[in-house]
Amino acid sequence: MKFIDKISDTFKYSLLIGIVAVITFFAYISVSRMVETSEDSAAIINTAGRQRMYSQRIASFAAQYALGSKSAKTDLISATANFETNTRDLREKMEHLDKQLFWQSMTPVYSKTLQNRINTYLTTARKIAEMPINDLRQKTELSYLFYQAKEPLLNELDQLVISQQHYAESQLDKIAKIQMILFSIILLMLIAGAFIIVRPMERNAKRLRTLTEIDMLTGAYSRRMFMDRATNEFNQAQKSGQPFSLLMIDVDHFKKINDVFGHAGGDVALTTLVAHISHLLHKSDFIGRLGGEEFAVVLPNTTAEESLNVAERIRVSVDNLVLPYGNRYIKLSISIGVASLGIEINNISSLLKIADNALYIAKAEGRNKVTANKLSIVH
Repeated sequence: MKFIDKISDTFKYSLLIGIVAVITFFAYISVSRMVETSEDSAAIINTAGRQRMYSQRIASFAAQYALGSKSAKTDLISATANFETNTRDLREKMEHLDKQLFWQSMTPVYSKTLQNRINTYLTTARKIAEMPINDLRQKTELSYLFYQAKEPLLNELDQLVISQQHYAESQLDKIAKIQMILFSIILLMLIAGAFIIVRPMERNAKRLRTLTEIDMLTGAYSRRMFMDRATNEFNQAQKSGQPFSLLMIDVDHFKKINDVFGHAGGDVALTTLVAHISHLLHKSDFIGRLGGEEFAVVLPNTTAEESLNVAERIRVSVDNLVLPYGNRYIKLSISIGVASLGIEINNISSLLKIADNALYIAKAEGRNKVTANKLSIVH
């Protein structure tokens, strides 16, 4: 009798279980490492996105200061300080990820050229802030600042974001392949208990997918993530009896902005708009991009009257916003529909529909308006 035939079925079974356990252990370690580095990569993407936002805010405040707005100087100095702090944060995250990836062929894309551009951009912004209003030297510094804000600096930050996105996507692909292999082995062995091993990996994959549920252009929540959070907040408000409101926001004549400034100009407009609105919201509020140039804002614990005031403040602030783009300026206006939780409203979809109808009325009545149900604030 052959040796293999002498081995008991129990031993064979145990041996197969042991092999699966070893394979699963090393797979789990690998996946956990992938998730960790992917989370670092996602953090870098968000930080680089804030760099884009701060660079555009610096250019905007510099333009307003050069045009004679004294208050813009304080905003310019603050935005410059935030940009510098965010730069240090980005560099530290990149260095940490670089150490994590010493065993891989992929390395973070953070060039000396990008660091030099950031340093030069900061220096130029500070020069403008130190100059008195109407200083003839401002024109030269502004031209250089606008040029950097429009293409070179944003392009290199975009390359950094793209490289991290590709890395995160590749990690997702690897995790999916590992899961498929393990699942196949487990099915072949008919061991129900093995699913306990797979579940942690599924949770890790779910965490990683959640990291991608942010609109990468504007930094707002994606539609799915926004709806999930909005539904939870709505249900909580219903149970507790707290007020709850939301805003539907649409950029007026956005197609004209794309036609005049190109899609790159439209992207800058949307990115700056979200950053500007976010700056005006409370910590408990949040904004999501529902599609194209349409956004929604959730205002927990906010009454109907308070939500109208918030919406009007946002509308006026955006109406006064000036976005430098090349040698020109982009001017924005928005229409806002407001809806608040009432007895007859049973779900978030109904509330969104009411806000959407109010938005439709605002646009039909001439745009650049705030409308709540049939009540409209006219401008």
